[in-house]
Amino acid sequence: MWRLIILYLIPVLTTTALRLATDPLNDGTLSVWYMTRWSATAVAAGVGLGWYGSQLFSRFFKSAVLGLSFVYWLFAFVYAGTFVLARTLPYEGVFLVVFDATLRDFIAFWQAVPLWFYCAAVLYWLAYAYLFSTIQKPVSALSKADRAASLFLFAVFAVFAYATRADTNLIDTGRRAWDIYGKLKVKIADVAKNEKAVTAVAEYPQTPRTVVVVVGESENRRVFNENLDDFKKKTAFLKNAPVLINDAHADVASTARVIKSILMPDDIGLTTAYKNAGFKTFWLSNQYKSSKLDDIICAVTQNFDERRYYNFSMRTDLFEYANSQFDEVLIEPLKSALNDKADKKLIFLHLFGSHFPFSKRYPNAKETLFTQQYSASARYTNTVLAGILKQAEAARQNIAVLYFSDHGTNPKNPFNRSDTDSEVNQVPMFLWFSDGYLQSPLKTAALPQNLPKNTATAEMSAVIAALAGLTVETTKEPL
Repeated sequence: MWRLIILYLIPVLTTTALRLATDPLNDGTLSVWYMTRWSATAVAAGVGLGWYGSQLFSRFFKSAVLGLSFVYWLFAFVYAGTFVLARTLPYEGVFLVVFDATLRDFIAFWQAVPLWFYCAAVLYWLAYAYLFSTIQKPVSALSKADRAASLFLFAVFAVFAYATRADTNLIDTGRRAWDIYGKLKVKIADVAKNEKAVTAVAEYPQTPRTVVVVVGESENRRVFNENLDDFKKKTAFLKNAPVLINDAHADVASTARVIKSILMPDDIGLTTAYKNAGFKTFWLSNQYKSSKLDDIICAVTQNFDERRYYNFSMRTDLFEYANSQFDEVLIEPLKSALNDKADKKLIFLHLFGSHFPFSKRYPNAKETLFTQQYSASARYTNTVLAGILKQAEAARQNIAVLYFSDHGTNPKNPFNRSDTDSEVNQVPMFLWFSDGYLQSPLKTAALPQNLPKNTATAEMSAVIAALAGLTVETTKEPL
């Protein structure tokens, strides 16, 4: 009997302890009695459910124990693994990533997992196999009365177990995430259909101009500033130094939503506006074209004159096979776009930046800690930014370059997407202007001192329009 109880007690205690350790309410605001009562109920319910379930199906005792205990140990393994790797428990965002991940995404993630985790996983399941092998079938089967009593207690413990874990158990969390995922697919399908018409006017229409917008990925301002000397050293060759903006922040920790707020705020099709105003538009991305579904970014960039994706393993009309998965692969495409004969150009570069797993974002990664890998990825991004600025300066055009990150990341907890975490919502931003641009009449609205205080990613569409010398008037009619 005790071996059977221990078999269920280990995973239940594990998940309960992790739940207490990560509960945002468990910060001293809840009484000790409440937390004790909750944890005791969770343990009693979980162990009781497993124990009485085994008794109830005593005719198939070993099979019942195997089925029930394996689920317990599997859930505990998922909880513990998520906690160790990301300092959090599975929540809707984690499930959404899993639902929408491709095989390439999974391979990149598991390659970043340290070896010790795999060793610990093997030991974990060996311990389970050993404990299960020691369980002995009861000498005699339960009587009908005992089976009825076990069925009643099984139901009671099932209710208790669900009540104490209804908001965090994997099944409910996964169900909620699947509902969100379904709504997201509907929203994506509606993006293009709901696009609103615009009227755009280019100020000083005879003046050539190029605007390069570099959208970083998951870089927070703190780490950028910690590596600021590295950035300044790598960009010291520039005649005009980049102008740092130290109060930019992300409205949401979502790449897709940030990109949509830049290109299609309130469903207003700004890409069409730029094209109508005589701009040739380029979308050059080192991120994947899409995940399993045609994502929001793909939907809002569909009207670009040229749209290329370089971080992929196949060649089609939209994909470009690249020997390197790193952001420097965008330098040559940028050079080609800058050499385009169009008088007015809007060029977007979408970096992979410091997206998790961090060790996959820069070459020759040797660092083992997430924090070290994250800083190394930021320094590599500095190298890429320096390469972009070198091309912009060499082009000898009226060029303005805007860089900002879509959102930040807490390198100690890369799955945390809390909009209130400064690691997530404070992002780096800078502007760079060529001599030609500074001498042109376009500069007035785009000067840094004219930027709104605490510039938000939702305001970047206005910043880009100012850099381009574009006035946009919207209508309510769909395109």
